[in-house]
Amino acid sequence: MPLEQEDPEPAYKRKAYRSGILTQAWQKTKEALGRPKFEAPNDPHFACPYDSEHWVDYDEESGHWFCLDHASEWTGPRWYYRLDRLWRDFNLEEKAEYVEGIPKPLRHNQKITDGDLLSYFKRLDGDYVKVSVLKDIFGPTPERLDGLIKVNETDTSTTVISSSYLRRLKRITGKKWGQERAVGENGEMLVRFYSVGSPVSDDETQDMVEEPSR
Repeated sequence: MPLEQEDPEPAYKRKAYRSGILTQAWQKTKEALGRPKFEAPNDPHFACPYDSEHWVDYDEESGHWFCLDHASEWTGPRWYYRLDRLWRDFNLEEKAEYVEGIPKPLRHNQKITDGDLLSYFKRLDGDYVKVSVLKDIFGPTPERLDGLIKVNETDTSTTVISSSYLRRLKRITGKKWGQERAVGENGEMLVRFYSVGSPVSDDETQDMVEEPSR
């Protein structure tokens, strides 16, 4: 089967063929016009979010404001260059991701978010890991004295981590998750986390979402 390809860039980011020629033509047009037909209100949302020097103008027929520079230099339907559309895309690309710190769960009885839980276990999935190293990953640190997940290093009669985390992963991914204890060649305690099966049906997933997390 062919390899999956990443989604192409948004249409408003794909430059038109011979964009250099089009850019030169647009610059000459701007010089000839001198300024847009309509003066934009003194409000940041009536400027192009990608470049405040871009010309914006009001289209009387549609009743919307457009970035003329985007419309002249890039391909795509004209509504791609409406200012409200450009601002939504700009906020999605440049401002949406929270980067100021580490998100914490809203539920007081949880220490790790669903997103972080999935991120960690996707990287652990299928590999044998030293239990001591797992404790370094999820255990206490000077800045998080309570840690993220309690790791059982000593009692081999029970699981390394609580099965409630694997139930959360099932709810998130729609797959079953398990854990297997093992021993290394030098007697190190090992554990393997693994996902099995295909995602459950939409109805089963909805049932799991409606169940309270533990």
